[in-house]
Amino acid sequence: MLMKKFLYGPIIKAMDEREARIAERMRQADAAIERAEREERTHRALTDELKKARETMMHEAAEEAEQHRRRLMEQARADVEAAERNWRAAIEREKTAFLRQLRELAGRETVEIARKTLRELADSELEERVIRRFIERIGTIEDAHWAQLAQYGADSEQGISIASAFALRPELSEELALLVRQKAGSDIPITFERDEALLTGIELRSAGVKIAWSMDDHIDSLQQSLAEIVEREAVS
Repeated sequence: MLMKKFLYGPIIKAMDEREARIAERMRQADAAIERAEREERTHRALTDELKKARETMMHEAAEEAEQHRRRLMEQARADVEAAERNWRAAIEREKTAFLRQLRELAGRETVEIARKTLRELADSELEERVIRRFIERIGTIEDAHWAQLAQYGADSEQGISIASAFALRPELSEELALLVRQKAGSDIPITFERDEALLTGIELRSAGVKIAWSMDDHIDSLQQSLAEIVEREAVS
């Protein structure tokens, strides 16, 4: 018993202490392993999250870049289409303006050719025929025109002037004077004058008011009609 107490006791105690230390180290090792595994799982989870976040960000960035590219393409296409429309509209405006100018020029040239031709053909005989036509149609002139001519003629010292490109035969002058007095009043002075600027025909003038029947009037009317046609075509 004494041997067991004094010999084996310390040995057993030392062994127990060693086993306890070994057990503690094993426990610490297990704890360290568990902690390491836990940290590894945490790290792996964090890595997975970062990877997923990176993939998500890359996908979103790629999608945003694609959307931006599509917007740029659509804007570029719209800009090109708008530029083409503007270009075509400008071409159409230029074409319309050119055609209008061409028609106006053609109209003016036509009128000038007609005026020149009539001027070359004009003589006293042609003018007398035109004046005869005026005498035939004198009744169609509105009374308001005659009244205005008479009023200005009465207020003017010159009265009413009858202008023609060529000198009129006396009998034709008398016939015209008689007709004018019948329409405008017998007390109004009437004078005759030549106006070479007239293109075959006659003008009754009084202080800026006139009643005209001449080729010039017809050509001016033709020119006005041509201008109105060109204007209507330009608007349509």
